[in-house]
This record gives sequence, structure tokens and C-alpha cells, in this order.
Amino acid sequence: MDDRDKLFEKGNAWDENQDEITEPYLFSVGIPGQHPYEEVDWEILAVNDFCYLMTETVKLKIEKLKDDLSAYKSGTKKLILEDDPLTGVGRFDKAGNPIYGPNDYTEEAIEGIEKYTLPFWEDKAKFLAKTVSLVMVAFFTEKRLFDIAFDCAGRKPKWKPEMGKIESYLSFLRAECNINFEEPKEAKVLRKKSIDIRNGFAHGEWDKVKTMLDGIYIRDSFKAVSDLLKQLPTYNPPEI
Repeated sequence: MDDRDKLFEKGNAWDENQDEITEPYLFSVGIPGQHPYEEVDWEILAVNDFCYLMTETVKLKIEKLKDDLSAYKSGTKKLILEDDPLTGVGRFDKAGNPIYGPNDYTEEAIEGIEKYTLPFWEDKAKFLAKTVSLVMVAFFTEKRLFDIAFDCAGRKPKWKPEMGKIESYLSFLRAECNINFEEPKEAKVLRKKSIDIRNGFAHGEWDKVKTMLDGIYIRDSFKAVSDLLKQLPTYNPPEI
């Protein structure tokens, strides 16, 4: 996984001495006159921690497989297994005679890790863990904009299918809540790409999604949401 996809668990990204988030992709929304802890959108930090746990778990799995592979190849570790408990036979010699008792399956383990298990998990790190993280960020953005619009107008914001939910909610905030803001250009481009990835993933177009992931990074997606929400001065993030 690219370093630009690396996340930090919020406890490790928090400067307790300064009461602030120190990692630039995480964010707080400024509300003048309030304590810094109350400026943090705790829900996005929860989303971050979920994505962090998922990506780190996959990363640790890959590291364990690589360590096992290295140990098997160097001979410092062997895979000895009991054979079929019913027949006691798991292997045969060159003459076709059964070999009874525990057998050494180290060579099979090396082949299995190299050809199948390691490529499987590396693909999950590059595609599935990353895509699910981006989808989580996209869903959070929809939910948060809906919440802001509802709190501002006192009614559910309508959305137009041809516009998509996020674009509809942004339009609603401008028209119905009279909130003037300018979404940063880079954040807008990244947001639209993330929505395309979300839609492709949901519709099973996974091969297409894989080609769309190039140049898209999880941390940038979190930051794009931050840059967008910071444009909404009436926003009061909830505490959870």
C-alpha cells in the first residue's frame, strides 16, 4: 500500500498538550469561542479509525505471510502436519507406497504462499481495503451534508438523482440555507472521483474501479471532506 494511503489511529494523531489533531489529513471544524475538543467531528474520526483498523489488519496479514515465507525458505521454520487420521496416509513414495505418520509440507507451504495466499492478500490491500475506505468516506460525506442541511432548514433536503446526493445537498445549502461557500477545486475533483468509485464498487464493476484507483489516496479523501466542511460556517459537529 502506498504511504499516501497510510492512516493513523486518532489516539496516535492527537497532540494532548495542544488539544489538537496533528495529522493534516484529519481535521477539526473551527467554531469560535468553543473548546478545541468540541470543534472535532468525532464521527469522521470514528470512520478514520475503522479504516485504519481494516488497512492495518490487512497489512499485518501480509507481513506475517512474508515472514513465514522467508522462514520456510531459509529452513528456520518447517510445516509438519499429521496426515489423514482415517488412513494415516498423506504421501506416497516414488514406488507408490504409502508414507505413514507426520510429514513435512514446507515445500507445499512455500508454493501456496507464493502463488496463491500472498497475491490474494496483496490484492485485497491494493483494492478492497482501499476501496471500502473511500466508500466509507463518501457515505460519511453524504450523511454529514444531509445533517447540516436538515439542521439548517428544519426539513429533509431533497436530492435529484441526476445530480447525486452530495451535489444536491450542496445545492440545497446554497439555495435554501443561504450559505455561501466555495468548495476547493481539488476537493471537488477528488470528491467526484470518489463517488464514481463508490458507484462502480456498489454495481459490481470492480475491474473498472481498479483502474480508477490510480492517483486516489485515502488520506487525500479525508482531507477533501475536511476542506469542504470547513466552508460551512454554521456547521456544529455532534459529540459521540
